[in-house]
This record gives sequence, C-alpha cells and structure tokens, in this order.
Amino acid sequence: GFSICKSSNAKLLFDMRGFWPDEKAEGGNWNISNFFWKQVYKYYKNLEKKLFRYSDHIICLTQNGKNEICSWEFYNSHIPISVIPCCSDENKFTLTNENSKLEAKKILGISSEKFTLGYLGSVGSWYMLVEMLQYFKLLKLENPASHFLFITNSDKSIIHTEAMKQNINISDITIKAVSHPDVPKYMKASDMSICFIKDVYSKK
Repeated sequence: GFSICKSSNAKLLFDMRGFWPDEKAEGGNWNISNFFWKQVYKYYKNLEKKLFRYSDHIICLTQNGKNEICSWEFYNSHIPISVIPCCSDENKFTLTNENSKLEAKKILGISSEKFTLGYLGSVGSWYMLVEMLQYFKLLKLENPASHFLFITNSDKSIIHTEAMKQNINISDITIKAVSHPDVPKYMKASDMSICFIKDVYSKK
C-alpha cells in the first residue's frame, strides 16, 4: 500500500492506533533476542518510520500517543495527527439495570449474590493478566463473595494456569467465549469492569 501511494497521486492515511511492533516485542510475541524475530522487528520499525515521515494523515488512539509521536526526530511535523479513542456503540451497549444484570448472571451460572468483576477482550501479551488476577485476590480479601468473569475468545488454559499460580480457586472464575452480537448481554453480568494494559512507547 505504501509503495502504491507513493508512486501515484493517492493519499495515504496511516491508521496506526497502537505502537504495533513494540507491542509485539514487549508483549512477548516477538522475542527480539532471537535473530529471526529481531529482523522482523527491525523491518516493521523501519516501515513505521517511513509512514511517520511520508503519510498524509496519521490516526492514533490517545493524546499521550500523539505526544510521544511528536517527540520523535523522524516524525514529519507537517503531517496532521488525529486522536480517535476507543469507543462503543451506545445503541448496543446500553446501560445496565438490575433485571438485566440478574438475567445475565443467571445465564452464566453466576450467583446473584456474587460481586462480579468483568473483563472483555484478549488475554496475554500486553494485557496485564497477572496484575488483574492479583487485583482480584485483593478484592476477594475485601469481599469474599467476589467472582471474576472473562468474556474472551482466548485459550482458557492461559487464565486457569495463571490463576493457579496466584492460588486463586478456579471456581471463582467464569470464562465465556461469545459472538460479537452477544457481548453486550453477557457483560451486563459485571458489577465492575477492569482492564490493565501496559504502556508501550519506544523512541528506537
């Protein structure tokens, strides 16, 4: 796409959102101590630099991300950057009332008396599963009736293995893979939602 745009009059929109090469490396997906993955990392970092220099417009997720990009020497300051944060469709993700919460808990087999901590999305890499489970342990000390709900398509064994390392009873965790249209319904079982994400910025 980059080559085509530069050899024609087409405008190039770089919708980068995250710092992808660094997320892959710091999340453990690319082990850059390995020669092969180090070369993969270098290739995409070089491509990223070209996009920061020659795109017609850049989109990122946060103001902090924009500030970081603007601090890089190779960024072309004449290229405008727009911040488009994550958002949800409020026609689908409607406010939860007590009836919808109880119905969701019933479908999931979670007792209505449980204070349910909810997590939506992938686990592993730059999503801080260990820290989330450690937080849940503290929550259990404060409220023994707490329960952890994961709405995720990730491998259940990743969560179970880490939970056992943290001495968390598997019966205190529910893991459910659902289709996209059903996500709002199941998330209504949550009394509180949580998401820990590593800050991934690099000036390399």
